[in-house]
Amino acid sequence: MKIFPATVGLALIGFATGVSAQTADLLVEATRAAHAGLKSYSAESVVTTRIDLTQTPAGKAARARGFKGGELGTDSAFYKPQTRTSRVSVKLRRDGRYRVEWEQQVGQSFTNKGAAWNAGEGDFIQVPAKGIGRAPDKETALGAASGFSGGASHVVASLFYGFKPDSLSAIEGLTELPEETLDGEVCYVLGGRLAGQSVIFWIRKRDRLIIQRRQVLGGGGPPPLTEAEAVKLLKEAGASPTPEAVAGLRKEREEQRETVRSTKGHITLTLKKISVNEPIDDSVLQPRLP
Repeated sequence: MKIFPATVGLALIGFATGVSAQTADLLVEATRAAHAGLKSYSAESVVTTRIDLTQTPAGKAARARGFKGGELGTDSAFYKPQTRTSRVSVKLRRDGRYRVEWEQQVGQSFTNKGAAWNAGEGDFIQVPAKGIGRAPDKETALGAASGFSGGASHVVASLFYGFKPDSLSAIEGLTELPEETLDGEVCYVLGGRLAGQSVIFWIRKRDRLIIQRRQVLGGGGPPPLTEAEAVKLLKEAGASPTPEAVAGLRKEREEQRETVRSTKGHITLTLKKISVNEPIDDSVLQPRLP
């Protein structure tokens, strides 16, 4: 009987991939249990956002128009890649009280600053230009704050409080990658995809706590819009589904897809000064109104 090396090689690759996925499943459960078993959690976090819009349709169009109207400048990601850093504080208690606050300097005159919290009187979120709003529950408040906080309000809290889905179950195709050392800590590394974009987690080996998450921008995006889907969307919006309107809506979707695919960079959340099972006083959870 002949054994074909190529066939054996493919079989071994498939086996290795399967083993990696199984190991990842076990690690996910261990990580989920580690966070869910804590009485309290605190961390001072850094979110680094690196974004390059130079090759997006909007970036190319803006550069073609030039600097008229102040559209471009040294702070424009249409002109060159930009890096911004946010500081985020995360405090979670097992009794359901929490506070997540963030601050990012955007240009010279604007600061993206806000918070989500529950200090015993319900769940609230405060965001720039919109003020304070009440949320029906902590999952809604922390989820709504995720985009403002670079994911810091959701990554750990979703595991700590047992949200469904949580920050790990939302990722497709999680597999284990080679171990790495991050800030002196040996880490398991898991990689998968979210909406077509790569997501990587660094999990501290000694206690199974997440200490870094990175989402790599580019790729993915919304699916193409079929003619039937475009007609349905126009009717739902009360608009006439004329051939021109359908074509325009489908073109808009393609532009959205191209923007997502051509955006480069990453959003990296690094969790520092992690403290667990230590008392968190009510006073640090209280709203800090202007």
